[in-house]
Amino acid sequence: MSDVMEKATIPCVDPLVIYAPKSTWGAKTDILVPTCKRRAQLGSFFEEVIRMSLSFRLIVSAEPALSAAQNRNRCLDASLAEYVIMMDDDISGLSPNWNIELIRQVEANSTVALVSARLLRGDGTPGPMMSSKKDLSGPLEEVPKVPTACVAFRRTDYRFDENFKGSGFEDDAFCLHMATQGRIVIDNRVRVVHANEMKHQQEHWAHNQAYFDHRYGSKKGGTT
Repeated sequence: MSDVMEKATIPCVDPLVIYAPKSTWGAKTDILVPTCKRRAQLGSFFEEVIRMSLSFRLIVSAEPALSAAQNRNRCLDASLAEYVIMMDDDISGLSPNWNIELIRQVEANSTVALVSARLLRGDGTPGPMMSSKKDLSGPLEEVPKVPTACVAFRRTDYRFDENFKGSGFEDDAFCLHMATQGRIVIDNRVRVVHANEMKHQQEHWAHNQAYFDHRYGSKKGGTT
């Protein structure tokens, strides 16, 4: 394990990990990573995030026994920064200073509530992004919702609905709330690779869809 990874895995509130280079204390960006993986499985992911990010704190909730919504909320509860980036643990292909570029839209434009990076497949083609038309012709694509695989928003007191089990639909519900706060956009200039590892984990899909339909109104399909 490298020196940077030894520093990155010091537990502050076990199993919550908070890593901040000394030069970035007081940084306005927190990068939140909710995960069900063990820390030993995340070495290359951590190293890429730390190497490619600027002025940040990294907050990781790695508790396999918790649902995706619960791990997301643990990260949000630990966040102190003005701007938050939430990303999945299967994101890669980050460009230098990607986190600063991603928050630019919510930082500069009060009408934007949430911005997502453009999610790509491993071959570089546009990946699934819910309602996106995969329009890469302009800098931004406005959409009603996005998966929360790599998104930025202002720090909020709103939390993910923990009635969802496992993973699935908790980000649909979160986007419904964020859409009441402003526009949701995809920034085509910030492109990342998303392995989409959770798409085959369907154990709680029926429960989560039924709960979503009852609580938030019916929809077709789920997050991809």
